[in-house]
Amino acid sequence: MSRGATAAGFIAFFLIGAVQAFYGPTQFAFQTRFQIDAATVSLMVSCHFLGSLTGILMVSSLEQRLGWRTLLVAGTLLLMLGCVGIVLAPIWLLVLLATFVLGLGFGLLDLSFNTIFSSGFGDQSVAMTNILNASFGVGAIAGPFIVSFFTNNSSTPFLLMAVLTIVLLPFVIQIKAAKLEVATAKLQFSGLLGLFMLMFFVYVGVEVSAANLEPRHLKEALGFSPESAAQWNGLYWAGLTAARIIIAPLTVRFRLQPPQIVIGGALVAVMGLALTFFAPLAPYAYIVAGFGFGPIFPTGFVWLTQAIPSSVAAASIVVAAANLGAVVFPPIASRIAVDAAWIPLVLLVLGVGLLLLTVLLMRRARV
Repeated sequence: MSRGATAAGFIAFFLIGAVQAFYGPTQFAFQTRFQIDAATVSLMVSCHFLGSLTGILMVSSLEQRLGWRTLLVAGTLLLMLGCVGIVLAPIWLLVLLATFVLGLGFGLLDLSFNTIFSSGFGDQSVAMTNILNASFGVGAIAGPFIVSFFTNNSSTPFLLMAVLTIVLLPFVIQIKAAKLEVATAKLQFSGLLGLFMLMFFVYVGVEVSAANLEPRHLKEALGFSPESAAQWNGLYWAGLTAARIIIAPLTVRFRLQPPQIVIGGALVAVMGLALTFFAPLAPYAYIVAGFGFGPIFPTGFVWLTQAIPSSVAAASIVVAAANLGAVVFPPIASRIAVDAAWIPLVLLVLGVGLLLLTVLLMRRARV
């Protein structure tokens, strides 16, 4: 795989990481801008991942006809267009529409680069896919800190992201599709594939819900300022990123297998979520939870390609299920946690469910 394509992946994941991390900290500014409640603001997350889900489903059907370069250019342009739309939208409905467009670009970039990296580096694919997703984490760390400088302004972070997206265009335009080929066997649905879908569905649902609800928990239940809550939210993503950076060399050195990494991550995440019940420890506990979540998605993705080495279609349907989790869980969690003090319980229940699914998956899938 070329250096240009590798660099494009790192830049793209930094950008989509930052924009995903905007939603939690900007919710207070959107509430003020449109005079809406927290549950209504959470619909942005659902629209984002509904768009992402649509983009992911498009990849498997369009990749053979259009090639990776066309999909990556389209994803970059849609990401930029969505950010501009959020800035200019005069009413809440148009904000949601623009968020859907942004999510569409997010999905195209997310699945395309994850698929390319997970099969494009041979024995180094686990390490490189974790490093790719660590780039996402670096962006996700930067996102809340960017928002903290514009606490009462919901537009400026997205405008800045639209400008930064221009940097990605030259990298994706020069990609040569012939160097990015991946396996394309026919997909056959199975119980194992269904279990992977369920695990990714719950994982992304709880990871995104934690990121979205942490600022509310810290501000409304524990009395943190919006700026401080946003900065602690950035540290949640820092924990997630640190795990992805650390796991890459450990995987190569100790030959850790994907099931070990995924289950270990889920266990650490549950421990972190359990500690959020204790007010003095809560902001630090979210960092621990993020650290546990960190390696689950990229390593789980490699686990999938090893256990079911079928094609882009298998990756597409599993990542689609993951994004559906991000559509479904955040608004439901927000509705249940009407009182912000309930947020730790909601997240812990989801985390335990994830841990149980990873154990069940290990029993079914042997790499």
